[in-house]
Amino acid sequence: MTGPPPLPLSSAVLPPIAPVPWTAALWRIQNGTEIVARTYPAPRYRFDAPHGEYSACASQLGTFAEVYGDRAWRLGEHEGSRYLVRLVPRAPLPLVDLADVRLLALLGLDERISVGDDYPTCQAWALVLRQRFPEIAGIHYRARKAGATEANVALFLDRCGEYIVGPSDDAHMLKECENVVLEAADVYKLVVKFVLG
Repeated sequence: MTGPPPLPLSSAVLPPIAPVPWTAALWRIQNGTEIVARTYPAPRYRFDAPHGEYSACASQLGTFAEVYGDRAWRLGEHEGSRYLVRLVPRAPLPLVDLADVRLLALLGLDERISVGDDYPTCQAWALVLRQRFPEIAGIHYRARKAGATEANVALFLDRCGEYIVGPSDDAHMLKECENVVLEAADVYKLVVKFVLG
């Protein structure tokens, strides 16, 4: 298992996939309280659009590890004004389950799609899955930084309006979430540079 995972051939040759329903709350760290489906000039994360075709949002309970693992495990002085937002599905989110080893085998993939460093290949797969399965709201995959017991979900935000309630009253500045921030700092050995409370 060396090198990057294989690139997808095309959406036309993908076998049928039954989406799995996701009903648990999702967590996100962001700059404001509103969820905005926006695209970036260049992709940043594992399942982002290769060329701005859609907007993805990586969300999970270990969101601190996923966000701050790319930032030297450090929450700087200005991070306290960012928001921890809880998203609650009002109906089951239909997801492609890339944590299912049977599906990975069917697609000719392995766990490198979730934990490897070849983001362009992962982004190509996300685009093909999105094109082939217009009913899916995103991708469930293994967490790399937060540990194998945590789940990650990359949402195609423009497809989630009918499914998600939030952030409503469940968005709080990190500096106001002392218990959560300290627990995340303890578990993931984060350095917190802003004042809590």
